[in-house]
Amino acid sequence: MCVRKRASLAFFLAGLLAFLGASGQARADSDPALSAAKAAFSKGQQLYLQKKFIQAAEAFLQANRAKPIPAFLFNAAVAFEKGKAYQKAVLYFRRYLAKKPKATDAGKIRRRIAVLEKALRDAAGPTPPRRTVEPPRRTVEPPRRTVEPPRRTVEPPRRTVEPPRRAVVRRRAVVLPALPTIRPKGVVVISTRPAGAAIYLNSKMKKLGQSPWQGSLPKGEYTVIIEHRGFKPEKKGISVSPDRLLDLFVALSREHYLGWVQITATTPGAKVYIDKREFGAIGRTPYTGFLKPGKHTIWVGKVGYHMAKKELNVVSGKTNRLHIRLTRLKHGWLTVSGATGYGAQVLLDGKELCKVPCDRVVVMPGKHSLEIRRKGYKPVKSDLIVRRLRLHTARIKLAKKPSRVSAYVAYGFAAGLLAGGIALGYISRQITDDLQGDINNNVLVNSSDGRFKRGRVYAYIANGMFGLAGLAAIFGVYYTFADRGPKSQVRLYHKRVAITPELGPTFAGVRGTWRW
Repeated sequence: MCVRKRASLAFFLAGLLAFLGASGQARADSDPALSAAKAAFSKGQQLYLQKKFIQAAEAFLQANRAKPIPAFLFNAAVAFEKGKAYQKAVLYFRRYLAKKPKATDAGKIRRRIAVLEKALRDAAGPTPPRRTVEPPRRTVEPPRRTVEPPRRTVEPPRRTVEPPRRAVVRRRAVVLPALPTIRPKGVVVISTRPAGAAIYLNSKMKKLGQSPWQGSLPKGEYTVIIEHRGFKPEKKGISVSPDRLLDLFVALSREHYLGWVQITATTPGAKVYIDKREFGAIGRTPYTGFLKPGKHTIWVGKVGYHMAKKELNVVSGKTNRLHIRLTRLKHGWLTVSGATGYGAQVLLDGKELCKVPCDRVVVMPGKHSLEIRRKGYKPVKSDLIVRRLRLHTARIKLAKKPSRVSAYVAYGFAAGLLAGGIALGYISRQITDDLQGDINNNVLVNSSDGRFKRGRVYAYIANGMFGLAGLAAIFGVYYTFADRGPKSQVRLYHKRVAITPELGPTFAGVRGTWRW
């Protein structure tokens, strides 16, 4: 009995697999237009590789007639250019741009069209003037009146004048300058059951569009993410090659456990973070996708706006909507850096703002006074005009204060000279007192007494030393307070940056990338 049940189950599974295979084959053959486009595309690629470019272009156009896809027009234009049919190349390049005006290569193709058209105009050039050939004029002399016997007249053969031949106008060859290499594109067709599913490439940060989707992608490996409300999301790996048409069909199955989430914001394109901020954004608003039932933390942020944080309770099998209002930022940021400024004090309008290095410190817009101080280095001041949503960078190069050794030496000389002057002045004064005492005691003092000369010499030297001491003191004061050597410098830059305020597990701040 058990063996019979197992055999029945095996037959049932085999029949189910056969049915699924048949349905898949039916899906592959259910679109005859796509099948015809595939065949014509493959033929065009083979002819292109065989350098039969005009025939390849016609095959690509045949594929486009079967299934209108802009990449077919692009491939036809490339083939016509390779086949030197430049007029047709320009025509189909323009048709491609008309179908896809926002293509990633639209700018390159427009420049290519301009080069081709200029080469065609140069080749046409001005039409040379036609040369007209006039028949030679025949002069007829009047008959003579002399009487002569009749003669047999023989008429000369008539000369036929041929009409002038038209000058043959030779067209110049079209000469193209060196152009970037261009090749046909591969084609990707993505369709789903049911249609209307959102299609993302590699992550939900980049949305391709909705199914059915046709287009071209650069050569490489990709992960396609497909989501539809009420159905389980699917991920498919694809390999894109420029020499084939890739057709991806995904049949979505119903989803009853997860909850469908729709997150919108007052401004589109805001980044959406769910539960774990450190893992990065998972999409942009308007965001749609599935989440497990329960409470989730949602962050939404965009350049120039405060980060918003909300709680969302997801219910399975239902649509859970969340709308977030973003408020604009009203400040700028300041970064101060420099190898010589490590640990320096940054003062803004006289109040301490931070210590170097300062990384993206919030500063309100307006005119401010910026001052940087560091012990042992010369301070530097500058006016800073802060603008909203701008990252202002101050790069500093502090110069060391001059050494005071010279001042100390000058003060030492001044003190030594002063002491010497005082000593010599004292000795001179003693000599003067001795002479005055002898005079007072009626001791005969001769003008040739050596004490007179010695006292004057000591007095002169003392006065000179006093003068030198004063001069040395002046030098000491100069070396103490003079701003000698190079000055400290600060250079200010400001750039508009893409800054997204972020809250990490251990920090609160902003991150940014340059925009030139």
